[in-house]
Amino acid sequence: MNADEWREIRKLHAEGATIKGIAESLGMSRNTVRRALAYDEPPGDHRPRKGSVADAFESSIRTALAEDPDISIAEVHRTIGWDRSRNTLAKLVHRIRAEVPNQLGEVDPLPHYGSSIPAFSTGFIGRDEELFALRRLLGTERLVTITGPGGIGKTRLAVQAATDFRRAFADGVRFVELASLNTAGLLAQAVLDGLGIIEPDRPGHPVEDILVHHLRHKQMLIILDNCEHIVDSCADLAAHLLRNTTQVSIVATSRERLAIPAEHVFTLPPLSTTRNNDPTSIGAALQLFESRAAAVLADFVLTESNRDTVRRICMQLVVCLGFS
Repeated sequence: MNADEWREIRKLHAEGATIKGIAESLGMSRNTVRRALAYDEPPGDHRPRKGSVADAFESSIRTALAEDPDISIAEVHRTIGWDRSRNTLAKLVHRIRAEVPNQLGEVDPLPHYGSSIPAFSTGFIGRDEELFALRRLLGTERLVTITGPGGIGKTRLAVQAATDFRRAFADGVRFVELASLNTAGLLAQAVLDGLGIIEPDRPGHPVEDILVHHLRHKQMLIILDNCEHIVDSCADLAAHLLRNTTQVSIVATSRERLAIPAEHVFTLPPLSTTRNNDPTSIGAALQLFESRAAAVLADFVLTESNRDTVRRICMQLVVCLGFS
């Protein structure tokens, strides 16, 4: 979809045409029409041309791919400072990737699934038991929803699980961040983008079915992060994927459950301020506090004189999280 097509879609919609009618009139998919109606401004032209802005970034993209062949479209977007159409970038990355195997005399199967697991600069503290329990669940369950209040560590646990479990899935682990997605109708497209799947518009083919086409025979773990604001759409998509694939597993993070039959709810408790109920011990919550405080104040350490104060602060934070 380019800027001219966007304007035509908006014009027809303003005249009262339905999404289905616009799609049939212009020979494009209904999902493309929905995307156009979701944009407040016309997108950049999705068709890269010689001498276009896309070409100016080609060297940076090649460098990023050389450093990390599995880099995701989203990570390329951030790395090179791309400010145009995501679809234009995806097509350019796809073209460059297709050239590289030919230069090496190898064949790269398509589509190319990029790694999309975010990295944290701080250590993972205090969730070893939960990580072990999550590993066991994924051995038997295909949909696990990590629930809990905002800020309790759902995303961090999911990211650590993705990092630790990737070798258990032949086709890898993919992390799809949904907090910034404001339009529930674009969920399937966001997941398609998050998986790094390059797919031209197919009039009459829902994006959900395109996802199934690519995932039907994949052994993959997909993490859907921050589902609560579009929980019904996430539930519908998860159910569709589980029903139509055999080896795709899903971990969702959400403040509320998806409430579908295949779901196993994993409620994440607050970090404990003690170990084994010993009031004098230092629990994971205090260890985390010390780690984060030391990153700001290099000489900060837990001592007998400040331990109880830190414990009270951590307990108050737990109470605050309960009301979030």
